Amino acid sequence: MSSGLTAAENDHFVDMEVHMTQNSDVAEDARPAEPPGFGNRNMPPRHVSGTVAAEFLLQAAELVKGVRNITHGEKEASFSATASVWNAYLGARRDPARQISSGDVAILMVLQNFVQAEHGMFSRERALNAVGYASIWAELLTPPPAT
Repeated sequence: MSSGLTAAENDHFVDMEVHMTQNSDVAEDARPAEPPGFGNRNMPPRHVSGTVAAEFLLQAAELVKGVRNITHGEKEASFSATASVWNAYLGARRDPARQISSGDVAILMVLQNFVQAEHGMFSRERALNAVGYASIWAELLTPPPAT
């Protein structure tokens, strides 16, 4: 599905999303410590509104009503397509009734990136995410070396 944007508009929104996720007006040493295992790309400073939670809510609202709606696709259509693709994958497994494994999660995340590219727009970051999740899937399924 086309995003309906010109190449220049597309470049503008991709540049804006990259800027929003990589830049901050807070010095690196002034940012709160990042919890282990979290992809904390642009944590808002604590002093802006008094609470980190409020700042996260404000930033999330701006992302989902603006740039992400364009780059990831219209929410209802994108989420519905993701659910369809995930259901198809989960139903096609050798044992569809088994619990979802860590390997399944990696595959589901790859599929989510594919759907977002189809309903939103392709970006290098999305492709890297999909490749990264696929490599995690391969790692999870690789038996440990014999000792």
